[in-house]
Amino acid sequence: MKDAITLDQVRAKGREIENDFWNPFTPATEDEVASIESALQIQLPAQFKEFYRCIGWGGSPSGDLRIKAPKDLIDDCSVPIYHVSGSYFAGDRWADIEEHRSLWISRGSDNSNPERFTDESMDLNGVKLWDLLMVGDDESAGTHNLYVGADPGVYQYCMIHCSNVLYYADSFYEGLLRTFNDFLVSIEECALDD
Repeated sequence: MKDAITLDQVRAKGREIENDFWNPFTPATEDEVASIESALQIQLPAQFKEFYRCIGWGGSPSGDLRIKAPKDLIDDCSVPIYHVSGSYFAGDRWADIEEHRSLWISRGSDNSNPERFTDESMDLNGVKLWDLLMVGDDESAGTHNLYVGADPGVYQYCMIHCSNVLYYADSFYEGLLRTFNDFLVSIEECALDD
């Protein structure tokens, strides 16, 4: 079994990208974390709660990591549904934003359009889209998603880019480190091309 990744390791890796990587972030309060869980009727993973309380929400100066503010996590909970399914694109809307939120919060039981929001259309590699919570992005169509469903055997994090899963991770911190390492590799490759 591999060693658990710590918050200090995540902090250090962010600083490898840029020294002031974490400066623009604002720690969330215990009340804000509790209000997210209450409003969305979920339990946030322990690592994300630790990260959110200690580092928080905001965006790195380079835009490589943006984490949503508490109100935005609540208001935008249904983003995985319409980001992956295309159900909110202009010209082919399956439902309005409130109907999407209700579908996400109810885990599919409050379905305003059952002909379109089918088990098949709400499935992403064996996971229902209402079991994913987009907590941030990387400014290039990549989204950081937490698994917040009931199955403890499922991954805890996935990076989705343009409706496709790029990778999964067993924890939020593992997912962030993978993202940061990929970014550092791309910086090195760009430097070699110059």
